[in-house]
Amino acid sequence: MASQIHQPNGKSLRNGFGVIWEISDNRVNGLSIGLNVVCFPFSEGAPTNLYATKMFGGASISKVQGWSNMKKILVFLSVVVTVGMFLSCKQPTSSGSSSSTTPTTYSVTYNANGTLSSGSVPTDNNKYIQGAKVTVLGNTGSMVKANAVFAGWTTSISGTGTSYDNTGTTTFPMGSSDIVLYAIWIPNASGITFTSSGNVIEMMGSTAFGGSLTIPNGVTEINFDGCTGLTSVNIPASVTSIGQSAFEGCTGLPSINFPATVTYIGNYAFDGCTGLTSVNIPATVTSIAQAAFANCTGLISVTISSASIGALAFSDCNHLTSLTMTSGVISIDNEAFENCTGLTTVSIPASVNSMGWAIFDGCSGLTSITVSGGSYFAAIGGVLFNYGETELIQYPGGLSGAYVTMPSTVTSIGQSAFDSCMGITSVTIPSSVTNIGPSGFRQYFNIVLQC
Repeated sequence: MASQIHQPNGKSLRNGFGVIWEISDNRVNGLSIGLNVVCFPFSEGAPTNLYATKMFGGASISKVQGWSNMKKILVFLSVVVTVGMFLSCKQPTSSGSSSSTTPTTYSVTYNANGTLSSGSVPTDNNKYIQGAKVTVLGNTGSMVKANAVFAGWTTSISGTGTSYDNTGTTTFPMGSSDIVLYAIWIPNASGITFTSSGNVIEMMGSTAFGGSLTIPNGVTEINFDGCTGLTSVNIPASVTSIGQSAFEGCTGLPSINFPATVTYIGNYAFDGCTGLTSVNIPATVTSIAQAAFANCTGLISVTISSASIGALAFSDCNHLTSLTMTSGVISIDNEAFENCTGLTTVSIPASVNSMGWAIFDGCSGLTSITVSGGSYFAAIGGVLFNYGETELIQYPGGLSGAYVTMPSTVTSIGQSAFDSCMGITSVTIPSSVTNIGPSGFRQYFNIVLQC
């Protein structure tokens, strides 16, 4: 059987630590003793007798030769090892965990990015470890700069870095170095009323504004209205949405460059921008909303790479002569190009799967509509039909003379299909037609019905 050996005085403890040792069977010229020391936590009231047992080939350790002398050796070694152990073992902290090196901390400093008329930059006295959440301060020091308005902060003095709004609620994780945030200032030389909410910038009542405008990186949505003196605008890649009436009435704006990040152009976004001459809408735009470019009377060229084109989107653009729609366009809503009198030819891409009524109503110069394949629409003799040629959707307003070749498969004539066809003299309608939509023949000319 195994013998149990008590530690000296029943325990070896110091500052909440104890030791446990055991006899090991290392035999050199008889029996020799080896001690294995382990640090372990000790709590008040815990048992203080610790034991070590060892079996030698089934014989009790008490029967090993020289046992009485060995006990003396064990007592001596226990004291020596215990002292050594406490010199080498790490002591626990008051919370029970091991002590550690103080982590490196970093600071956030705010820079006015120019001379202030009054106020001061915010001060953040906090120290942050890497990964800690930093809350970007607002204009807590009431900074004022001549002829400018405060619009947030950026990590680059040039304004090309990461930008944060001025709400005082935006956060970011601290990196591995100190950070300086520079103030973003929007020019306000003409008394623009400027507000910023989150990552949205709005300018209202800015009829006196003149010149160019650079929107800081970090802004994701923009809304301007009535900036008649605005001659150019630089939209950063952070912008994803052109809001409703964003540039409505900006008559001095000759062109607009959309970053590839824009996905939406809102209602009336460029309505009445009579100075615009060309528009190139990137493939990232998925929606052009209602009347987005309506009444842009100076617009000559439009390229649409991809989008759903909303109702009245380009209506009354009477100088538009070049319209290019690529294979990304999927739908065209009601009256999308109404009264675009400068259009002469239009090609519908195969990707379009939905079209509303009166899309080219009032296009008095249009003589031909073609469809570049697909299984949704067809064109015969420049006239637009659905794919099965059962509905006549649009007759070009610029065609003249008599129309006598309407397919016998047609059963329906769409709304405003022949509206504003001032040059047509007569239409022969086959007996297969059972339905004529509202305003199908708004203008008066001879109609021949085949029975």
